[in-house]
Amino acid sequence: MADDDGNGPDSSRLDRRFLLIGLPAVVVILLVMAFVTISFNRGLAPGEEKNAFGATAMSAGIQTTATINAVDPLKAEMTIRLAMQPIGSLADPSGLLTKPVTLYYDSVDGTKQIDFKAGKPLGATDLTVPLLDGTISSYPWDKYTGDIQLTFVTVGGLEAEPAAAAGGTSTTSTPTTTAPTTEPTPTTEPAPTSVAPGSTVAPGTTVAESPTTEAHASPLRGIRDATTEAEPTPATAGTAATKAAKPDTNVPATMAVFENVPAYNMIDVTGSADADGVLSAHFDISRNSSTLFFSGVVTLVMWALALGVGFIALSVVLRRRKFELAQITMMAAILFALPAALRGSQPGIPPPGVLCDFYGFFFCDVIVAMSLIVVITVYLKRRAV
Repeated sequence: MADDDGNGPDSSRLDRRFLLIGLPAVVVILLVMAFVTISFNRGLAPGEEKNAFGATAMSAGIQTTATINAVDPLKAEMTIRLAMQPIGSLADPSGLLTKPVTLYYDSVDGTKQIDFKAGKPLGATDLTVPLLDGTISSYPWDKYTGDIQLTFVTVGGLEAEPAAAAGGTSTTSTPTTTAPTTEPTPTTEPAPTSVAPGSTVAPGTTVAESPTTEAHASPLRGIRDATTEAEPTPATAGTAATKAAKPDTNVPATMAVFENVPAYNMIDVTGSADADGVLSAHFDISRNSSTLFFSGVVTLVMWALALGVGFIALSVVLRRRKFELAQITMMAAILFALPAALRGSQPGIPPPGVLCDFYGFFFCDVIVAMSLIVVITVYLKRRAV
């Protein structure tokens, strides 16, 4: 028996039970919190150092940083923010472009292009990439893959740009002194229409004006196509057709990949740059460990509440436990809390019908609903009797 002060043997026995049960419970909770925190922190670790790829030792090119900042499985697309910066002869002292550059990239709507003018900054742009090889119905174990290809193109060469700009007038003056000496006849008039004067061999036919009309024949691969063969030869150095021929040049570029997507992990990010100057990146995406853990905890809580409600209903029906109105209130509150407060709290969960619903939410909701109906029925029968 306990004293009036509550210091009897029964109270001491309760204190021991509290210590034996409470302390291990606190230790377990702290360990779980530490595990969740560490796993979540690992998911935030950036991986840009090992995911940098592209051209090396560029004298002129573009440095890009790709940050994955959104993944939308419902739309099957991923958003990548591309930040770009010119270097070398492509950049003036203030960091602006010295030549116009065109960006070609793959998107959900096909191949697109963005034109950047000379004298303007490159800045940043958002690219939308399709997600492949995955279905959101397998949440939270859904996995996806994504691929992006992009290339930068400019008109004319990169290293030869200063010579072409400064020496354009000097190269036209040298042919004017030699051309009249070699061709005294007036046959030099039709020269701008086809080939160099005085040459009847095949090399004259290769410098046709048709390559100059194809600025961007192929969007990604092969942008540097047949237009590159319109380079000046000794026989055609002074013609107007040669001066107008400016073939497309693929600009060397590098890319570093960052991830900034909550509830997702980039399992693998691989990239490469081929001979055509096309940067290719492959992404393997899955839910991170904290999402899996929290989804499992929510499922366990739903099952615990559903089984508790079911046992209460059985005790009311079979053991004829005293009925209380609070039982119906509690069951109704749990019934409406399962879809909104519990299931909806899982990170990035789609609408009902995914995998976790078939081993958690659906069965738990049915158990609670049936228990509530049974208790209400028993209550009405007993009141009627």
